[in-house]
Amino acid sequence: MKYGSSAIILSEDRTKVLLTKRVYPPFPDFWEIPGGHKGDNETSEECAVREMREETGLVVRIVKHIHKIVEKEKNQTTNVYLCRLKTNRIELGAEVSDIKFFDLSDLPEDIVPVHRDVLVKHREMLNE
Repeated sequence: MKYGSSAIILSEDRTKVLLTKRVYPPFPDFWEIPGGHKGDNETSEECAVREMREETGLVVRIVKHIHKIVEKEKNQTTNVYLCRLKTNRIELGAEVSDIKFFDLSDLPEDIVPVHRDVLVKHREMLNE
């Protein structure tokens, strides 16, 4: 089983979500919630914080765990966390080609399907 983590960052008014555009397969040129594979010696929370920093340059803190994505066909489990910004200086990482905020009620067509599902499922909670 492979494990990973993703980090959701919302705009201050909680109506927009930060997404990154993937460079590599699977889903090249698709938007996604920032995240990636967990290292052997890190927790899921540490993974989410590290991946956000690597992909966006942003330093975040975990607020709470909101979802677990289980992809049996890929033998992968990803924990999704709601996070808050500690810094707001964006630096494009090597694994992403763009970073942008999208309205939670108007997500892009070219978003990784399982990430769309997570954001739609939790939209009301994220807007609170």
